Amino acid sequence: MKYGIVSCGDKAFFRIDTNDGSLLIDSPEDSETIAIWKSALNELGLDPDDHGLKPEHLFDLVKSAFEKKLDCKLNVAVDRKYIASFDGKSPIPHDDSSRIFADNGIVYLDELMVSILFEYVANYYIWARYGDEAFSFCFPYALNTLNYCCRQGFLSSDKNKAELSKTIKEYCDDVAINFIADLYWSILAFAFCHELAHIYLGHVNDIREKAKEEQRRDELAADALGYDVFLSIIDGSIPGLASPFLACFHDYLYAAPMILFLFYQDLYFMEYWLFGESIVFDDHPPFDERIKRLIEISEEEKYIFDTTEGNVVLNNYWDMSDRFRIELFYKLKNGKLGHVAQKGKIPMDNTISYKEAITFDNRMRDEMREMASTLGIDPNKMVGLYDIATRVEKHDENALMHFIWNKRDSVYSTKPYNVIFRLQAALIAVIDEGLSLSVPEGKIETIMLVLRMLLKLMVASTVKITEDQAKVLMECHINKAYIRPIEEETLLKIAEVPRKTIDELCKLKCIELIDGKVWLKEEVWL
Repeated sequence: MKYGIVSCGDKAFFRIDTNDGSLLIDSPEDSETIAIWKSALNELGLDPDDHGLKPEHLFDLVKSAFEKKLDCKLNVAVDRKYIASFDGKSPIPHDDSSRIFADNGIVYLDELMVSILFEYVANYYIWARYGDEAFSFCFPYALNTLNYCCRQGFLSSDKNKAELSKTIKEYCDDVAINFIADLYWSILAFAFCHELAHIYLGHVNDIREKAKEEQRRDELAADALGYDVFLSIIDGSIPGLASPFLACFHDYLYAAPMILFLFYQDLYFMEYWLFGESIVFDDHPPFDERIKRLIEISEEEKYIFDTTEGNVVLNNYWDMSDRFRIELFYKLKNGKLGHVAQKGKIPMDNTISYKEAITFDNRMRDEMREMASTLGIDPNKMVGLYDIATRVEKHDENALMHFIWNKRDSVYSTKPYNVIFRLQAALIAVIDEGLSLSVPEGKIETIMLVLRMLLKLMVASTVKITEDQAKVLMECHINKAYIRPIEEETLLKIAEVPRKTIDELCKLKCIELIDGKVWLKEEVWL
């Protein structure tokens, strides 16, 4: 099927008009994006006049597949609009900015999703294939797409879309262009399958009255049924289907739904790191769980297609998703994204992580009182010494340079606060100022208690490391990397570990990579 980039150029967004309470799109025919694509498709031998298919036609195919496979009749229509926040707030509340959802017999498809999903798929394809060569274009484009478009609700300008079109024209042949288009349409197809599954299973009728746990079960059930229909379209086991879109579905596109969830993961990760906007999965299962369940379904014996190439596709997009998050972390840490994050500064005192800071501080104070009671010491004096020795910095707004990684079973961040243990301040208070918990002869005992406080804090921040990570840290200590850094390439060679080990230790705050040199971190962080 030579439809090329079926969606790119179909819409070029210049003016937004309102109609019936929803925002609609005006699409001029002479935009730069369309001109570039006509040129690109002509040069590759793809007829630019053949790409008249639209998401509504794909919806008709998916609906027909549902009805034939499940022997049912679905009285459902698709409505394609631009669904955004009307009050101009940024970020858009997630409940007000659903991109594809079902309600009252209608599946709503947001024009923003039609545009952004294609840009995500195409941009990551180029990034995965050409790596560092394309990085200077791909990372900023991904950041802009997820922040400006997905988070704030603005459609990509024709100028931005034209730049993406030029980049794809530069890097992609006809095979690559058709792959991007087919993957894009397959992702939309699964989204339709998921929403139709909700309607078929009766989930949308009383969703507001359901408990959160039941809503999560509904999401997994819609994933499972929708994915079953989606895979049946791929393997050709549903008779009687007729649509030009059938040529888009290939075995390797079993991975398309997982890539949709990676897209959402990248969006939520960016929202948290740039703006402290924590997403609570009350009514939806975490994306990792949903991806895992879909992979398990695809491996069932009843599906006859080969997943080998699909595994390659999924792993490449998964790698690029990881790369985006790592790059976002390092650039934020080094103050390179201040111009972006400034736009998203919000008070932190209502975020989950800020509340975690308060909980942590209160828990440590309770432990100090318990320790004091065990040792027969005045609890108030013990807490007072804790306050001198420990400073919990609670940020009332985003601070770009403060990132606190911890590890239990996985790495996570408590971004709006950090904990610094000031041993010097405690020793000065005990020795110079005469502060003691058992005056006058108890200075030594008091210093020992200060060290016990430090031990408690260190236990709280203990991380489990792998053998490769241990090799790197040992070489850093041997070479005194806390005084003078080691070249990353040299460290990788002498430790005989893969490059990802350096990235992992940077995330754990054990080392720091600056301009290709590794420093050993000696501070106590929580």
